[in-house]
Amino acid sequence: WKWTAYGRHFYYGNLFLYALYLVFLTIYTLFQVPPYYAKFLEEDNGQAKYEMTNNCLKSNDATENTECVEKSVWVFISGIITLIASAIRIVIEILQLWYQKHKYISLQNFVELALFALSIFFTANVFYASEVISPTAWQIGVFCLLIAWMNFMMFLRKFPGIGIYIVLFVEGLQTF
Repeated sequence: WKWTAYGRHFYYGNLFLYALYLVFLTIYTLFQVPPYYAKFLEEDNGQAKYEMTNNCLKSNDATENTECVEKSVWVFISGIITLIASAIRIVIEILQLWYQKHKYISLQNFVELALFALSIFFTANVFYASEVISPTAWQIGVFCLLIAWMNFMMFLRKFPGIGIYIVLFVEGLQTF
């Protein structure tokens, strides 16, 4: 009775907020200009040769013949929404720590707290429109995206219908 009256509203609300965060983190990562890219040079005896090249951003004084790229407006929009969602989720985690005290201490809660803190670090570049993201921030962002999707799968564990398959998948991973 408690689940139908109160619990499911909190669960689905929490799931919706997390899915919103995840969608915009994914959009930010997809549209963000990476710090470097592989440029194809030539093919020699069936072996392709590539050169690692640093990316640059177009500025007002850049000429049209440069290979600089322009940041998408989606980077700004999704970055701001991800920052706000991460800050809200950190506040929620702190409130959970405050109310639950010792019951809060678990691996999943610490992973979530680290995830939201690192995603704030990753998306803080949104305020520097003329700079390419640093390689360290880029690697942290890709790691955040991986952990965020895995955490989403853990959220769906309690979802009716598909939850049993996620539990079986996790159990299978633990046996390796």
